[in-house]
Amino acid sequence: MSRYQSSRAPEGCLLPIRCAHVDERVVTFGGRTEPDDRCRKAKPMHSGCAWKESAEQVAMRAARDQFLLAAAKQPMRGPK
Repeated sequence: MSRYQSSRAPEGCLLPIRCAHVDERVVTFGGRTEPDDRCRKAKPMHSGCAWKESAEQVAMRAARDQFLLAAAKQPMRGPK
């Protein structure tokens, strides 16, 4: 018989700000509910994680990436 090992995000992933990469979910085994949190970056969850970002930081990075992509698609202008 296998035993499910609970996986709860460490406090450093949730406080003082919640990391945007934490996927908090639960699973039910035999009528008992257990936390089954995961990192969307597929990294081990630990309090000193360098990937920790707030939702605002993720949105700002996505906007910057879209701006840079749009700029890269513009035709290059030569000297006048």
